[in-house]
Amino acid sequence: AGKEPSGAAAAVDVIIVGAGAAGVGCALMLTKTFGLDASRVLLIERGEGVGDTFRRWPAEMRFISPSFNNQGWTNSFDLNSVAHGSSPAYSLHAQHPSGGQYADYLDALASSAKLNVRTLTEVISVKAEGGKGGPPRFRVGVRSQPGSSEHAT
Repeated sequence: AGKEPSGAAAAVDVIIVGAGAAGVGCALMLTKTFGLDASRVLLIERGEGVGDTFRRWPAEMRFISPSFNNQGWTNSFDLNSVAHGSSPAYSLHAQHPSGGQYADYLDALASSAKLNVRTLTEVISVKAEGGKGGPPRFRVGVRSQPGSSEHAT
């Protein structure tokens, strides 16, 4: 049966579904650029950890878009970066990272930013509850799998 996030999870300003590239990038933008407190931004991840889907790529699979670190002659940005000032090419020493390498990059970003990630948890419902003219409010129902965790990674 589904349940609502309890405790600290119930008192958040933003819930992001998924702790992959888009989720981690969005959380970093909210916390680092816009100054939201990381404890008030919750990433809900169905998998076992940050970047879980990337970890399931076949071993021979690589990113097709190259990673460029902006330290070199190109003066360009890293096409695979999800946060300003970060570069998978630089931190992984790989221009075409594997899924596992990219998941490590995402996990390192989430850990260093102390993002609030709840793993092994699936969102099963979202219901608008905000009153007319008031702030938008939503009730989020989740289903946690055995071994789920709610913690800052």
